[in-house]
Amino acid sequence: MARLFRAMAVVAVAATVAYFAEPFWFPGPPSPGFEVIRDAPWLVAGLERYRSAIGDDFEAYKNHCLRTLSFAVDFLRRDFGWSDDALLSKREVLETALVYHDIALWTDGKLDYLAPSRDRASRDLL
Repeated sequence: MARLFRAMAVVAVAATVAYFAEPFWFPGPPSPGFEVIRDAPWLVAGLERYRSAIGDDFEAYKNHCLRTLSFAVDFLRRDFGWSDDALLSKREVLETALVYHDIALWTDGKLDYLAPSRDRASRDLL
């Protein structure tokens, strides 16, 4: 478990450095029309199932998922030409996928979380 926390600390430090250096790496104007999504009912309902497993990280993981959803919606709209109606019709699927995309970090306690996250989604949703 100590190796897991040490690895997570290294990732956290690297992410912090990258976050603050990002404007220097990718200069340019902000995306016009970028919307920060704050309300995601399917996401929150899905995460609630795992609140006890996620524990004190619940709000942080929820906010990570909301940021990811905000960027995904922006990319789908801007880069792939999805209409607001198309995005609305797929919103439940997007939010549900985000519930599971990293969930095994908490449910399985592994940094190798992709396959266990996928398997958990399959068990829960199929």
